[in-house]
Amino acid sequence: MTSVDTGIVEELLVRWRAGDLNAFNSLYALVYRDVRRIAAARLKGEHKHRTLQATEIANELYVKLQRGTPLDAQGKTHLAHLLSRAVRNFLVDRAREKIARGQDAIEVTSAPESMPAASPVKPDILQQLIAADQMKMLDAALTELHLINPTDAEVFELHCFGGYTLESVAEFLGVKASTVRDRWRRARAFVNRELNRTR
Repeated sequence: MTSVDTGIVEELLVRWRAGDLNAFNSLYALVYRDVRRIAAARLKGEHKHRTLQATEIANELYVKLQRGTPLDAQGKTHLAHLLSRAVRNFLVDRAREKIARGQDAIEVTSAPESMPAASPVKPDILQQLIAADQMKMLDAALTELHLINPTDAEVFELHCFGGYTLESVAEFLGVKASTVRDRWRRARAFVNRELNRTR
């Protein structure tokens, strides 16, 4: 999303909040590749059936956002954060649906072209298959982290669910890369502790 013009994004956000659905369509067209990349950067497990595609997430988010209340995004950086959270919420909802149907795992895959050449290495806690109940635990851990340290939670969401490198997160937030790395280490340690504690 760093290549998208900030002024255009802000103008379209204002028009969308005013009820202009054409503005929303234009905005989503601008960020669609980013949404697919965010989704593609997510969980890739080992379940061989019923694969969830990154494009499916992007398309379903489009429908959900179009029908719902406009995102209260204050600029491009905030929009990136909200889209990352929207992907997280989508995966948590899908996990709950799978639990209700008696299934035990979710998976996200993507076509190779949807991933950038310099995509970040997936965080260790997301490298393995995430069972549906584990996704719910991850969501609970992040909710708790938001209450304790919202800035650390923001870094975690942008990096893990947004698929942004820590350097890109630092650019988004307007802070030093070393500051983001410290926040990432704290957030990752907290989430790992919470996941291990609830197992």
